[in-house]
Amino acid sequence: MTSIFKFLIPSTLGAAFFLLPIPGENSLTIPLAVAVDIIRGNLAGLLPTIAVGVIVAGMAATLIATAMPKRCEAMLSERWDQLMRPGLFWVLVRIIGALLALAAFTGWGPEVISGPAVGGVLLNELAPILIVLFLIAGFLIVFLTDYGLMEFIGVLAAPMFRLLFKVPGRGAIDATASWMGSSTVGTLITIEQYQAGRYSGREAATIACNFSIASIGFCYVLVATANVEHLFAAIYATVFLCVIICAVILCRVPPLSLIPDTLIDGSPKPDDEGSQSGFTVALAQAIHRAESGPGLRDFFGKGLFSVASIYIGLLPSVFAIGGLGLLLAETTSIFDWLSAPLVPILNGLGLGDAAAAAPAFIVGFADQFLTVIVGADVPSEQTRFVIATAAIAQVLYFSELGALLLQSRIPIGFLQLSAVFILRTLITLPIAAAVSHLIF
Repeated sequence: MTSIFKFLIPSTLGAAFFLLPIPGENSLTIPLAVAVDIIRGNLAGLLPTIAVGVIVAGMAATLIATAMPKRCEAMLSERWDQLMRPGLFWVLVRIIGALLALAAFTGWGPEVISGPAVGGVLLNELAPILIVLFLIAGFLIVFLTDYGLMEFIGVLAAPMFRLLFKVPGRGAIDATASWMGSSTVGTLITIEQYQAGRYSGREAATIACNFSIASIGFCYVLVATANVEHLFAAIYATVFLCVIICAVILCRVPPLSLIPDTLIDGSPKPDDEGSQSGFTVALAQAIHRAESGPGLRDFFGKGLFSVASIYIGLLPSVFAIGGLGLLLAETTSIFDWLSAPLVPILNGLGLGDAAAAAPAFIVGFADQFLTVIVGADVPSEQTRFVIATAAIAQVLYFSELGALLLQSRIPIGFLQLSAVFILRTLITLPIAAAVSHLIF
């Protein structure tokens, strides 16, 4: 009974906080999102300052650790040492991210960088929510991952997930955490599971690139920005259809199918969900996992490292990589050039205002919100329906999710993420267009 309660109590708390749908202002939300909104509302004026302080402090600590590698190795555990000395590329990313954060905060530097279109978006829109979100999720996510819930859901969902998506059933938790909570929370779970040796590299990349969908609440914001909020139910149903079809296809074709199906240490992945299924087997595996779940000291230690890895590793990446994408979108015509091949495709799908709409489908690679901002000015409501659907179903955007994946240890790089984004776009467009012709 003690083992059963060790599974039930933390898992119930985790499921309730991260997955339980509750009524929100405009749509369903979850307790995590409510907590984030409350804290953001009370600390709105301080959060940008905190974000800049954290990024600059992380950069300084990284430079000190890099300059003294032997002392760092002697003083820190292996995972903290890897966090503080990430390699030359990520050291440069942290430096650039800190400089961009300071520029946005102080107004120093070129207006195009420190102004509202680039620095303002990063500092006032993305950084505050990431600071609060991961402070809470970094600690409490252990309730989802380390006390048996992943194993319980994994066994029950394994037959369907293995058949359709070639990933473990526990991927259902990652997907649900994204759909109901936040795409970054779902991705954080995937990264944690990969680093713990419960996903192979291919499985982790497949889950992160296919199921890290924005939350229901944020989806509504995207749809409303595209001025088609009266079609939200139809758009959301279309997104669900697109996501399932994309996942079924992309797990079977390059680049995801070419990622090694091995654990983080290079060893083959055992089938830890086994061939048996059913409630009894699921409960037995969940209890076995809960028995080795972290105690109070390990709980806080693991949570502290999760928060530190996000603050020190992800935040500067968001400013550096996301800032570059926003800067390109703001100052160049690169997304117009890249989207030119889409114009005949959109015309062939029977969508109006193809030339005006095409950049919206590409600019989302920099930031998800840019898709609907660009698309909001497209005259055709039918085309805006497709744009809003694509903004959600494309999944990968570099201002946040792409940066998170690149600075993780999941074996997927920039070119692979770019290819997945293109494939998701090409799969999503005809599906969304076909549905739009049924509506309009």
